[in-house]
Amino acid sequence: MIESLARDVSQELPADGLTHATEAVIETCDVQLGWSFAPADGPAAGPATSPCCGSAIALTSDDGTWLLIALCDLDSARRLTRALFAMDDYDDVMIEDTADALNEIMNVSAGVFKSHRDRRGEKLSIGLPTYLDGDETACRPSDRVARSSRLLCTDDDACIRVIAFWREGSDSGRLHA
Repeated sequence: MIESLARDVSQELPADGLTHATEAVIETCDVQLGWSFAPADGPAAGPATSPCCGSAIALTSDDGTWLLIALCDLDSARRLTRALFAMDDYDDVMIEDTADALNEIMNVSAGVFKSHRDRRGEKLSIGLPTYLDGDETACRPSDRVARSSRLLCTDDDACIRVIAFWREGSDSGRLHA
């Protein structure tokens, strides 16, 4: 899905879009989980040995649509789910719990992103998050998608890849990253 979105991506992303998306996820995880994420070295860094999952959410304005995506390996997703829902380490994490947790993190992150963009005069409406489920290749995006993304990791190797796309106005086939 993500690679198909990137097919018509241009190099132009509105000012600070990826930075604001990254900051939104960092702030959300810090407040909600007490986890400190920081950018990892290199866009291609990160886990590639586990199935991948994530969440996507759209934010719309009169000028276009932002699509924010957060992807993580299954181990990171389970750890995030346990932390968000105050589960014990030995508790089984069901896929429904993981979907709820990742969607909640994206929904709150979208609110933080909206606040960042509002300070730039951009008025956005937040859509509903959608859970994404894939294989290990989804956590290793192509170079084209990697340019629109930032990998964030904690000191104990929980990682999230944040991706930002911009679709201008009524030209729904043109994405900017």
